[in-house]
Amino acid sequence: MSCRQNTTTGCEEGELWKLADFTVSTALNAYQVFPGSPPLFDRHFNGLTTENDLKFENIHPGPGFYDFTGADRLIRAAYERNIRIHGHPLVWHQQLPEWVGQSHDLREVMIDHIQTLVNRYRGQVHAWDVVNEALDERGGLRKTVWLENIGEDYLYLAYKTAQDADPGALLFYNDFNLASNPRKLDAAISICRNLRNRGIRISGIGMQMHISIAGPYRMELQEAVDKIWRAGFMVHFSELDVSVNPWVTKTTITEKDLREQQDTYYDVVRIYRSIPPQYQYGITLWGLTDADSWLPAYFNRVDAGLLFNTSGQPKPAYCGFQNALK
Repeated sequence: MSCRQNTTTGCEEGELWKLADFTVSTALNAYQVFPGSPPLFDRHFNGLTTENDLKFENIHPGPGFYDFTGADRLIRAAYERNIRIHGHPLVWHQQLPEWVGQSHDLREVMIDHIQTLVNRYRGQVHAWDVVNEALDERGGLRKTVWLENIGEDYLYLAYKTAQDADPGALLFYNDFNLASNPRKLDAAISICRNLRNRGIRISGIGMQMHISIAGPYRMELQEAVDKIWRAGFMVHFSELDVSVNPWVTKTTITEKDLREQQDTYYDVVRIYRSIPPQYQYGITLWGLTDADSWLPAYFNRVDAGLLFNTSGQPKPAYCGFQNALK
């Protein structure tokens, strides 16, 4: 194992995936992989989540028309390197092209979309976020175009279609605020239990983990992951980043902020390691460096939520993550 001392962070920079007992992934897009993979990705990660290339508006922009250009390149590159690929997402209410809302038969649209993607990447994509963010903050089903046009059974239909298309793929439910909202977490577990009772091979629950130095509390997160694995489902920290400016009060990030972020990453990884190995699917960082992060643009704020800064240098957060693996 290769390690090198970093004078900025004060810790040795070793390959994260070699230090971990579970898969360490990041979200990437095809434009980041070609013509060559970023060195940080090759060095630190042995798993990849498709960030945008499999989203409906990008891969299925018109009725009966699919554009596989980006997804094919990204998935082929990862598959050839024997990197575990996580497909994200098959069914979501956002980033849909306009034509979907104008369709007269969303049931057939959804079935065709799932069958086309899962069949095309059968044997290459290891697991899928089949349904993403189906719940509202009260624990009820979110009013989406899928629910309103197909009904509550759209969940079963989506998972059954994915399962039939690739019986070997793992199937996940993915959502946010599951650590800080017990009602929503209970509803997610209930959805997964009901699907299993109906013969669906649902493997686990993705906790999106867009968190901050302000929370959730360590005890909240520990209780949430314990509840998931004790219900018999794998746990995926699926979209991890740690905001250092959640209240939008800062115009610069201080050393104190970065040390708090380091402590948060340490706690997150230690909690993940407490999960019995058979229920650990892995941790996925939502972006490679702070230059790739969605946080600044989406929230219009200064932020730096990832392990590496905009120049690709490891931050104290990297040391927090790495030290928690020891």
